[in-house]
Amino acid sequence: MTGAALLAQAARRSLSAGAHRPRVVVWLPPAPRSRFPQLLGAATLPEQVIAIPVDPPDLPSVVEAASGGGVDVVFHLHWTSWALGRSEGSPAERSLVAALDVIDALGDRNLIWTVHNALPHECREVELESRLRRTLVERAAVIHIMNPATPEVVAPWYALDPSKTIVSPHPVPPVTGIGREEAARFLELDPGVQWVAHIGQIRPYKGLDLLLEALDLLDPRIGLIVAGEPGTDANSQQQATTAALHPRVHARLSFQTDDQLEAAMAAARVVALPYRQVLNSGVLELAKAVGRPAVLPDLPHVRAMAQDAGAAFYQPGDPPALAEAITSVMSRAATVTPAGPADHSALAAAVSRLWLTE
Repeated sequence: MTGAALLAQAARRSLSAGAHRPRVVVWLPPAPRSRFPQLLGAATLPEQVIAIPVDPPDLPSVVEAASGGGVDVVFHLHWTSWALGRSEGSPAERSLVAALDVIDALGDRNLIWTVHNALPHECREVELESRLRRTLVERAAVIHIMNPATPEVVAPWYALDPSKTIVSPHPVPPVTGIGREEAARFLELDPGVQWVAHIGQIRPYKGLDLLLEALDLLDPRIGLIVAGEPGTDANSQQQATTAALHPRVHARLSFQTDDQLEAAMAAARVVALPYRQVLNSGVLELAKAVGRPAVLPDLPHVRAMAQDAGAAFYQPGDPPALAEAITSVMSRAATVTPAGPADHSALAAAVSRLWLTE
């Protein structure tokens, strides 16, 4: 479907939803395995505003269609890994030029940038990626961060503009409130085992291999739920295979629905998040919503992200310290008070103001 057709379809949906003038948020890049953009839109946009995904190479045609008037459009950039990918050297430089051309195509139109990571997890050209992000800082009308410590974390590579920056937490799907016993039955878990949960896509930076080492140091009555789809890289696939073969692991190595993720977390006593690198964590926010304590690496920005979640911290990269932290949490209260709905009003207000500047 062409950019003009996509925009026209979204405009009709906006009018059908009751808008006096059609309003559309165009977000990129598409993320078929992540519900983040949809969850954020549900938390910050009125139902009359329609959000649509667009591939970066198709953005110029959408901008051209929007130039015809009649539709108010705001653009929202999420991940930047599409720009450079895993390229290096001259190919990466050419990719950067192409990415900057995509951003330039927006002209003076309003742009929101959500900072998901300090740098992409597989970033191979740090300086080129930093240049891209410095351009985004200049170009964006609103910079959305989810961790209040983000400005300090990203400072070695680029500086965020505080006048544009809005703190709004990582969105999570609504929870059902399923109890531990019901969740264990739903997942067909051994009721005699005390479970630790590790959920979400399996990627090297998430540290499942460290957790498997720690598992071998824990009381044999403790088991591990691994629920999530492995990444396509060899490291992720190997970690998933190792988990599946471990006798104390209940492995669910495929895409998990919201209900399945909540059940895996609710069935556990503790959620283990042994990140090697992290800026934001939807899994941690879900743990807060479900009411399960988390174990996290002891880093200042991770503590800022955890806040009052009953979390325990350990020396990063140290499986024995991770095992000790899990044991400590297991020995105290089984749950924490579930967090109430997150407050996204600041970001919603910032987006609303953008329509006034169109």
